[in-house]
Amino acid sequence: MEASKVIPWLINVRDACEPHNDPGIMPTPPASFSPKKRKRDNDDENGDGYDELIPKSGSNTGGHGQQVPIAIRPLSQEYQQLQYQQLQYQQLQSVSQQPLAPLPLPLSELQASTSRSSSKPGSETSSRSKSRITIPVRSGTLLFLAKPVKFVALSEDRFAQIPASAHSLLSEIKRIIVYQSAFIPAMARDIIKRELPDGKGWPDHWFFRSDDAQGTPELARAEMQFKALHEIVATAGRFWGQRRNKLAWNCLAHCPLLQLATRSFSRGGVVCEPVMGEGIASHWLPEMARKPDEVASGKMVDFVLALDLQNPRPRDQVLENAVVRVVGCQTYESQSINQTLYDPLVFSPIGVSIANATYMEGTLQLGIWTAAWHRRMRDLGYTDQLITLPLILCNGFDWSLYFACDRGHMIEIVGPISLGSTARMETLYPLFAVLVELCKWVEGTLRDWWITQLGGDPAAG
Repeated sequence: MEASKVIPWLINVRDACEPHNDPGIMPTPPASFSPKKRKRDNDDENGDGYDELIPKSGSNTGGHGQQVPIAIRPLSQEYQQLQYQQLQYQQLQSVSQQPLAPLPLPLSELQASTSRSSSKPGSETSSRSKSRITIPVRSGTLLFLAKPVKFVALSEDRFAQIPASAHSLLSEIKRIIVYQSAFIPAMARDIIKRELPDGKGWPDHWFFRSDDAQGTPELARAEMQFKALHEIVATAGRFWGQRRNKLAWNCLAHCPLLQLATRSFSRGGVVCEPVMGEGIASHWLPEMARKPDEVASGKMVDFVLALDLQNPRPRDQVLENAVVRVVGCQTYESQSINQTLYDPLVFSPIGVSIANATYMEGTLQLGIWTAAWHRRMRDLGYTDQLITLPLILCNGFDWSLYFACDRGHMIEIVGPISLGSTARMETLYPLFAVLVELCKWVEGTLRDWWITQLGGDPAAG
């Protein structure tokens, strides 16, 4: 190309680019993706309107009609806030269009998916319980269970009505409650006369002298029991006047009484376990007779007296090992010797169950609870006649005893037997004596029954 043509062309290019090379003019900013800005109102006296971002037509143009932006002033605070809100809105839109993350598996399904397979009874409990419907318990529900539960009044011939496994216990209860004979240690007589206004009039046949009485230690023990029982009477009296709720009665009146009974049993091996708020394992809820896919809802009782195999005595070590082996053979969700998965009761067979409720509520609660225990025993393979279990219903001051008797085709709950009350010392002492006898029954008859069921010899222990 000739120089005469190149030089004029370079001059024209330099003139066209001259405005862009001016250091006094800011470079053109990159294109913005923000929405159009509103036009400044006439009363915008601060000059912070957004029209300054848009060049005026016909002004500040460069060569060849190119438009040159004017100097941009700092963005106003209002505009910055608008941009921030717009960004948030866009982010929310993008999040709402994303698919939701899958929900985690329920704990029961997660446990079932990781449970170990087993050929022992109870290995199919998880698959059976998933498809079942839980129905509320109403009056009459107990009679329509797969193994019905029926409450029966105590007859005159109690020993013919109640199975032999409870005869020794029934004899002791009759001695204490009916004949009112020998249920207070003789060592407590002096403190009773001294501390109670009518203590001097208590009959002599209420007191007994222990064969292993050892003077001062036995006296100290009798005085300790008296003071503890006297405090329970005072607490119960205050609660009755103050209309305290069930939890208060359980914590400050019923639990101390039951704990005192287990401590007063010299041989040990029995524990009182508070179980308020826990529940029956879902796969052992009792089935309905005509609808096997439906089960009756239920909850735990308030207390149980159980064999203490969490902290076994040396003489219970063999029994504890046998229970651990049986429980260990079950699937993960069935690893308990009882009808509940509550940790303190996994290895400790329940003997006596106590419910704090009104008669209607309490009988339903005890009925479902007992039916669930029978179902648990069936899943463990114990299909013969099961041992008769004592049940206690307490409401306010008053305590009553029932016996859950296995009749094969149904469960009869026989009772009630009034045990006494926490209202006065003369009614609390016989109640306390019966609770001690119940602890003896758990440590004796119930323990021997479990040893037999697990293939052992009770005489060897």
